[in-house]
Amino acid sequence: NTNKNVLLGADIPNKKNLDYALGHELDGGFQKYLEISKKNFRNIPHFITSKKINFDYASLCEPLACCLNGFNKINFRKNKTVIIFGAGPIGQLIALICLYNKASKICIVDNNNDKLKIGIKNKKVNKINLKKFKQIKENLSFDYGFVACSSGKAQNEILGVMKENSTVNYFAGIKSKKKVNLVPINTNLIHYKKINIVGSHGSTAENINEAAKLIINKKINFNDIITKSYNINKYKEAFNNLKKGKALKVIIRP
Repeated sequence: NTNKNVLLGADIPNKKNLDYALGHELDGGFQKYLEISKKNFRNIPHFITSKKINFDYASLCEPLACCLNGFNKINFRKNKTVIIFGAGPIGQLIALICLYNKASKICIVDNNNDKLKIGIKNKKVNKINLKKFKQIKENLSFDYGFVACSSGKAQNEILGVMKENSTVNYFAGIKSKKKVNLVPINTNLIHYKKINIVGSHGSTAENINEAAKLIINKKINFNDIITKSYNINKYKEAFNNLKKGKALKVIIRP
């Protein structure tokens, strides 16, 4: 039906292979049309709508769904404080979700000053570099925390600024050439502060539907997350700008 728009999630539930996904095991992405067999489509998380949608925003459905998966695991309550390590698109998408759910204050920490300068502009969001964070961390305390960067140091550092009975989501994995990633953690902080640690990876069909509804009903403004859009003929320029670390999400339009 040409009057229908379909938003797809990447992660496909599969008991035999947890990493079964569009763009990996199944072809997808960077093409105007995507052919999917009925058998596979039944398993792929998707949301169908007849509403007019912003396709730049719709392209963020999958990463937004992943962020919602992590957010839903922390049992968030409104009027609470949040710290997020990582000022990339994931960290700032998580911040948008927290703002939508009435967070009172959000602090985003990163060592990339370029990424801290762009993105969300909101009086409830304070973006600081890692150097400043270390100078003032003794005076900081938060109800919820997210590590949205691939850093073992950040996974440990965040524990020092969490309140008692707080919750931390380890959103990002740690890159390593070794088979096992060992991160030194001060478990005394977890023990004595009674900190809850939760992990999240990928998204579910429910997360895709939730993300799609937020996008289609314009509940979240993504203008600050999308740094620039490019025609596919300028894909080299798009990738080069992204690699420089001075952009959040870069959209390539087929």
